[in-house]
Amino acid sequence: MPAKISFSDYILEMSIKIFNSAANLLSDNQLSKKPCFSDIENYLLAGYVKTYTPQIIIEINTNSQSSALALQMYLENGKIITFNSHDRRNNGFGSLSEKGFEDGQIKQFINDITKTSTFEKYNEIFQHADLIYINSPDYDECKMLLENFSSVQFTGYPKMIINNIYNEKIKNLWDNIDQPKFDLSAFGSTSGIGIIEWEPLKSALEELPEEQRFKKLHVGCGNQKFKGFINMDARPTPATDLINDCSNFKNFPDSHFSLVYSHAFFEHLWADQELSCLKDINRILNENGKVLFLGLPDFKIIADAYINKKEGLTSEKFDLLQAYRLTHGSPEQSENSWKLEQLHKAIFDTDTLNELLKAAGYKSYTVFNYCFRDEKLPVNLGFIAYKNQRQINISLAELSELIKKITYDVNHYSIKILLQQ
Repeated sequence: MPAKISFSDYILEMSIKIFNSAANLLSDNQLSKKPCFSDIENYLLAGYVKTYTPQIIIEINTNSQSSALALQMYLENGKIITFNSHDRRNNGFGSLSEKGFEDGQIKQFINDITKTSTFEKYNEIFQHADLIYINSPDYDECKMLLENFSSVQFTGYPKMIINNIYNEKIKNLWDNIDQPKFDLSAFGSTSGIGIIEWEPLKSALEELPEEQRFKKLHVGCGNQKFKGFINMDARPTPATDLINDCSNFKNFPDSHFSLVYSHAFFEHLWADQELSCLKDINRILNENGKVLFLGLPDFKIIADAYINKKEGLTSEKFDLLQAYRLTHGSPEQSENSWKLEQLHKAIFDTDTLNELLKAAGYKSYTVFNYCFRDEKLPVNLGFIAYKNQRQINISLAELSELIKKITYDVNHYSIKILLQQ
């Protein structure tokens, strides 16, 4: 797969200035004697700080103190916040200033922020970062850090410097970053080092580049990013193109989309949001537009499976725990900050969907149920509804083919049409 080419005039200009600043430092014979400048990459770090005077620097997974020493050298009024697995003051390399720790210029956290639950505890610190430096040779660590940082709603435009981008696996991560970036390794780094201009997440359609204003909208995308769709969620994730309240679409123009799609989203709305959500989606659909929702809990099937002790999804019998997971969504398995959002606040049956779609003004619609992937019980409801086209009785084959083009989460042999209007 070819690398994603992401570039900007600004990142090029910045890289040239960092090169020039680092070259001037390299010519200083006194600096070359300092332990922290045994690594060529640290001249680039010091050059960045000297040129751009960041106020909040996040430094992650550096085994020695050398990068922190280089970052600290020209840091005047800023702060370095370092995340590591051990105490940086007692490893015998260089000499991070004790005064720096005492007066708050350097603050360390001995914690693993590759874990999302731990990362989120420091989210407020990350939001204000000017420079983030990641120095991990481990692919999984680097991958998790990039995913976690992609969920941060930064207050500004931070820069991220990543070391070890010539590591075979990390190079794949680097190649697939679609933020503006520049490979700084020509300065002499053999491990590879690059800089990223981290752009803030968008919250409105007009903020997206013209070529990304697709006619298909993926609502409640979570971590699933679909090509050719605008992927939207209420919180930032690695897949998110837009951050928006998924219960209303006031930030979108009338008649824009040909398809609005969602999977396992609608049941997370409050009951008094359901009708207004469907009406608003109807407004943003174009003349031939349609909405396709999947993954709604079918209460009739769930209740029947529990009462009659049918074969379970995850056990021999369909027990109360499985009924709870489908009707409530197991919110206790989510992060504390997301428990309420994870809760299923509604359950559905065919009659309920019929009433909602009719009241929302759709001219024609089909309600169906199906099994999820390899499961054997059709506990999921779905519907496809059309804005203006009357009496479109989509066939089972047509419905299956349409869903296949979007997701593999549906067992297509299990789809059963329940209602066509």
